[in-house]
Amino acid sequence: MEKSSLRVGSIMGIPIYLHLSFLLILPFLAWSFGSNLKNMAQFADVPMGQLAYSPYVWGLMLALALFASVLLHELGHSYVALRKGVGIRGITLMLFGGVAQMEEMPSKPGEEARIALAGPVTSFLVAIACYLVVGTSWVQPHPNLVFSLSYLGHLNIFLGGFNLVPAFPMDGGRILRSLLAKRWPFVSATRIAADVGKAF
Repeated sequence: MEKSSLRVGSIMGIPIYLHLSFLLILPFLAWSFGSNLKNMAQFADVPMGQLAYSPYVWGLMLALALFASVLLHELGHSYVALRKGVGIRGITLMLFGGVAQMEEMPSKPGEEARIALAGPVTSFLVAIACYLVVGTSWVQPHPNLVFSLSYLGHLNIFLGGFNLVPAFPMDGGRILRSLLAKRWPFVSATRIAADVGKAF
């Protein structure tokens, strides 16, 4: 995967890569968010006229915020994996999100569940932090901040909730496999989780 990716830095000693597909999807996302900015502003209860910058500048910033949220989600996985002694080769941001590449599978099913759950928990914590800050008196007079933080909050709620869907190889599917592996052989647990994922 690294052959078609550009390394842009590292966090916690973990290399961060941008896949070429990221560069392809970014302009589309910027255009899509910019085109729907009015509806997004209404959803955040911020008058469109109070927002600075053009819709497509906002679109680019929101698209970058999306991938920043995905990166935080993957760092949540990576942090718990490192604590469990599982190495991370790198985190790659790509067309359909991001992936943290583990050097090996966790030795215990419960550890896989904790690693998988860490991503959605991180997204939910980011969302809660955004909502708490939006509610403060020093942010309310600044519509651009209110809109940005509200968007980040909603986005991270979606990221966390969507990834908990039990559709392997998403986080929810990995949690399901780890639960099944406590009762059935690992290969059978993987097959069942994959079948559930196909159904979704």
